[in-house]
This record gives sequence, structure tokens and C-alpha cells, in this order.
Amino acid sequence: PFGGSILDGSYRFGVWRHSAVKLSVEAKEEDGPAVGAADGVYLTLDQGLWERADRRLAIFAQGGWGETDRSAVSRYFGGGLTFSAPFKGRSNDIMGVGVAYAEIGDLERTGPGNNTEAVLEVFYKYALYEWLTLNPDIQWVQRPGGDDRAAFVAGLRVATVF
Repeated sequence: PFGGSILDGSYRFGVWRHSAVKLSVEAKEEDGPAVGAADGVYLTLDQGLWERADRRLAIFAQGGWGETDRSAVSRYFGGGLTFSAPFKGRSNDIMGVGVAYAEIGDLERTGPGNNTEAVLEVFYKYALYEWLTLNPDIQWVQRPGGDDRAAFVAGLRVATVF
């Protein structure tokens, strides 16, 4: 990292299996098995890049791979940056930006060539109290679900801890 000291981070690798996936939209019993398994792998990382007092800059990245012919999303890559305590007096707040790219699996595609989705997201996690946070979030989605259009999405998540 940038300060000469090693900062906390976490790295995960895993495999997954969905045991009852419909193998085809047109699958019929007389054609053979209509349901099968889908397998995949994933990798995530969260790594601090810089820290000073209660402020922290971190990077995150995610990747996933599944079988194209039987997974809703065959490949996914995402990543971004988070900044903790972005403003003076807001030590429990976090702001961030992220990007994501997904390749839509064969069974979910809406037409030829419509097989990708891309997202740009900006969020702010506002700690109203120690036990209550508000998370406004805006996203721009190019080709949602593989469709030839774009979408702007705004949301607000309210979370409580008890």
C-alpha cells in the first residue's frame, strides 16, 4: 500500500453449485433431463490503501464465473473505492463509487447480441445514529438485463442494528 505499513484486507475465493437449474426454456421431459446443475467460482477482495486517524481509503473487487448455458449471469466483474469518514465530524459515514460488468447467461438473453450489462454506482452511508444508517444510492445501468436501453436508478436503504 501507499503509506509503507500493511493495512487490513480480506480476500475470499469460493465455489458454488445450484443443483436444480432449468436447462432450457423449451425443455420437455421427453427430450431428456429438463433440470440439471450449474457450477461456478467467485473471488472477492477488500483492501485498505490509506489510513489516517479515523479516515480510510479502500478498494474492493469482485469476480464470478458460471456456466454460460445454465447460469443467469455467466461472468461478473466489479470494483470500486470506499472512503470512510469523508467529512470532519462524520467518522461513521462512508462514501463510495463502484463499477460492474456482467455477461448475461444464454437462458436469460433477450435477443442476439444482447448479453452484457454495465453499471456505475455512487453511494453515501450516513450514520444517523450508532444503530441507524441511511444509504442514498444512484446507479446508471447500461443494457439492464441485456436489453438495448439504459436506466437511471435512485434508491434509499434504511438499516438498523440491534
